[in-house]
Amino acid sequence: MARTALFLNPGADLSPALALARRADTLGYESLWVTHGIGRDALQMLAAYGQVAPHAGLGSGVIPIYPRHPVLLAQEALTLSDVSGGRLRLGIGVSHKPMMEGALGLDMGQPLEVTREYVTVLWTAATGEITCDTPKRYWSVPRCSSSVGSSDERTRSFERPNAAVYVVSFAFVSQRASRPNACEM
Repeated sequence: MARTALFLNPGADLSPALALARRADTLGYESLWVTHGIGRDALQMLAAYGQVAPHAGLGSGVIPIYPRHPVLLAQEALTLSDVSGGRLRLGIGVSHKPMMEGALGLDMGQPLEVTREYVTVLWTAATGEITCDTPKRYWSVPRCSSSVGSSDERTRSFERPNAAVYVVSFAFVSQRASRPNACEM
């Protein structure tokens, strides 16, 4: 069975993008995708699309990891997953040097190491498994736990059948991470 997805850039005026998302859902598109660029926030756009397109999956490709702490992204992703009925497919990546270092002034350091730790902290925060032993060389976690509901609620939310975290890069193969160690980079 063929699956059809739509990349839908919201542009300056949100109304036409919402109308297109609604139409795509009516036509049976399997999913709607956005990227995170200079314009609008990817997760908030997906939340808006989710309201007007109640059947289509929602995907981000790619949310840069450097400007957004992994615990914060876990909280945002869990919330969007919950309000959309588990339709979120979360795509993350390092972005690229001109944007991260040039435009935002963020040091990219060792992207592969940073990404591995990011995925570990993101996943453990989302599932309620984060502890003071979780490796944190690049991303500090002051209280060593997430504050988003109980551990059981977090695990249920992130382990829905369609819950996915995709790590995207031009330098190594992208893989679906069902657990942090499953994402061999």
